[in-house]
Amino acid sequence: MYIGILDEVKIITASDKKLINTKGNLGNTALFWAASGGYTDICEYLCSNGADVNLANSIKDTPLHSAAWKNHPQVITILLSHNANTRAKNKAGQIPNDLARSVESRRALNSNFSSSNIIMAEDSDSD
Repeated sequence: MYIGILDEVKIITASDKKLINTKGNLGNTALFWAASGGYTDICEYLCSNGADVNLANSIKDTPLHSAAWKNHPQVITILLSHNANTRAKNKAGQIPNDLARSVESRRALNSNFSSSNIIMAEDSDSD
């Protein structure tokens, strides 16, 4: 029987749901890495099982920043459907749209733009 990456994530997180939002050395979570790699199935699973879509790493990038930078429009759509903050600023003051390197990523960010996923920029700056 073949066990894929999603199956492994399910096995690991089934034993301890807190692992879903655990940060590594650079502050990246499983969702951040899944978003960065374009793993849509893992992103959906993690988001549906309690992953914090707005949890930032050590340079204040969120999974949405990473998906935009790495050109993963399907992941962007998933994150936005789980209320990812499109106005979150990283340490360089950039929002995900600033990092989008492709038309597809910008289109995904803008076509899914709604008042339900906007958090005032001042709110995301406070730490």
